[in-house]
Amino acid sequence: MQSSPWMRLVLSTHSLRLRGGSQTYLTTVAAHLQRLGHDVTVHANEVGETVVEEHPELRLAIGDHALPSECDAAIVQDAIVSYAHAARYPNAPQVFVAHSTLHDHQLPAQLPGICRSVVALNERVARRLRALGGDVEVVRLRQPVDLDVFAPLVPLRAHAPRVLALGNRLSGPRLELLEAVCRELKFEFVAVGGPRDSVQDTDHRILNADLVVGYGRCIVEAMACGRAAYVWDHLGGDGWVTAATYPSLEADGFGGRATDMAVDRRGLRDDLASYHPDMGLVNRELAVRHHGPRDHAQALGALLARQTGPAPEDRTPLDELARLTRVSWDAERRGMGYAREVGRLHKQLERILHSRRYRLATTLASPVDVLRRISRVRRRRGKATGGGRAGG
Repeated sequence: MQSSPWMRLVLSTHSLRLRGGSQTYLTTVAAHLQRLGHDVTVHANEVGETVVEEHPELRLAIGDHALPSECDAAIVQDAIVSYAHAARYPNAPQVFVAHSTLHDHQLPAQLPGICRSVVALNERVARRLRALGGDVEVVRLRQPVDLDVFAPLVPLRAHAPRVLALGNRLSGPRLELLEAVCRELKFEFVAVGGPRDSVQDTDHRILNADLVVGYGRCIVEAMACGRAAYVWDHLGGDGWVTAATYPSLEADGFGGRATDMAVDRRGLRDDLASYHPDMGLVNRELAVRHHGPRDHAQALGALLARQTGPAPEDRTPLDELARLTRVSWDAERRGMGYAREVGRLHKQLERILHSRRYRLATTLASPVDVLRRISRVRRRRGKATGGGRAGG
């Protein structure tokens, strides 16, 4: 089997200013295409400071003036950059990744010859793409998530779980209903996104929760973290992600419209009351099996390779050394991040051990521990005495 050619790739979107599903997708895929050996440039007309800080291993081009003079192929996420790259790189094939059906600029250009293939991350978007005018190949791939960043580091609580409502659009009466139901169940409730808070550091937010309520990509991230995941947001809800419901919910992009169910207050309460920590184990397995970024990047690389010619001849050893250095820095940066997280957890544990509540609990438990030790000694003596008589 022939290997894929080395390619100079531009991964482009209009805005990386905020941290959303499509923005996280682009940086995740870029990192893994780079690890496959390709020369990758991530481009956006708007870039927030958070993206620059979180991805020093990626080559970022902010604005058209920072783009390379040539590329072999482009992966684009909106019509704004798609048209611009068609003019800038007329001989480079484009693959368009469609994330939504809500906004027209997130659908591929309707002029012939601009996009050769369009990637849909769920069947709902794929149906919309097939209904568009034009003759383009629609390729169905699953939503990838970084399984190293989103990983189950903390076990789920069996009782009084912490509920995280995660999303930029969940607000108003639906958010109030969810909060009221959690209060009735005596579940701890935290809402992130929308009018309350911006969605940043989603991996830490998810890991501090036991049950994540939301829709779209955050559900896949919750599954990867081994959390219980409940699909429910501003447009509707489909309930728990389980091994049985996963195929239909994934096909809908965890968008809350996979079923005909309408979740009312009683249904929401009954559903959340059935929470069990084993849900997280199943979700992690589903995420590893179906949403790994390596497989997704390989599929994208193969798709691009079908549309490009032979590898360019102007690649130098220094190009490869630069790529390896960026990949090495990514691994080193992750290691430092894990060390900081261990330090943070250690400080948190120290605060608990030195808290008045912990000292009081230890003091109250001391007589109980003494009684348990006495009971164990008496049981051992009784067994020894009984054994001696039996032997006589």
